[in-house]
Amino acid sequence: MFHTSEPVELNLHAFSNWTEERYNAFVSAGGRFVTYRYTVAVVIYRMDHPSGVHFVNGRTQAILRGIPYSLLSVLAGWWFLPTGPIRTIQCLLTNLSGGHDVGADVLEHIRQQDPLYQYGMR
Repeated sequence: MFHTSEPVELNLHAFSNWTEERYNAFVSAGGRFVTYRYTVAVVIYRMDHPSGVHFVNGRTQAILRGIPYSLLSVLAGWWFLPTGPIRTIQCLLTNLSGGHDVGADVLEHIRQQDPLYQYGMR
């Protein structure tokens, strides 16, 4: 789907109080951590950004949560030629497929908050 060459900064502060057990229970119950993409263009400037991290249960909820970002891209992403339409379509494909899975990034952040994990005691 839509991957950017520049590193994506994820705001994972909301997951700082999660434990690895809580993460595993959420994922075992079918949950996923995803971001959505959106693009906004104004004649000579275009920006592509990820949304914040959403945790979703099931594919239907993942697709529904991506609709606002898709609508924003459809309304405001086309206007930078030649890449605006291409980026808009890439955003739509990512969002309508349930978002970009960032579960591994969330798990790594949770582990880095755990002092036992940091010192190899887990």
